Amino acid sequence: MCLSAGQEALWANFAAAFRQAQGTMKLTESFLKNQPAAAPERIALDVEFLRRRLVAFEMVAEAANELYATLGPEQESIADRGLLIFPVERSTSDVRCPPGVRRPSGLTRRG
Repeated sequence: MCLSAGQEALWANFAAAFRQAQGTMKLTESFLKNQPAAAPERIALDVEFLRRRLVAFEMVAEAANELYATLGPEQESIADRGLLIFPVERSTSDVRCPPGVRRPSGLTRRG
């Protein structure tokens, strides 16, 4: 996806929120794996895990909404196909950005 200079900061904010959410999820999951097996304690930990997950995803949603509000129709089409299955492919090799428009940095496709 190609971004204008004005969209770069919004993309960076989205990328940072997503990376933070991923980090929160990994830490929380590893924490939960090493906890007591007693049902009430485990349920309480699961509730805390879900709270953390919700907060992290709300941050991603806010950043995504701010970015999406600035996208043009072609950009929206790309975002609709991949923004939530992250990482969004920054651009396909055959896409050329017009002058003054760049591919975003900060996220790369894992493969």
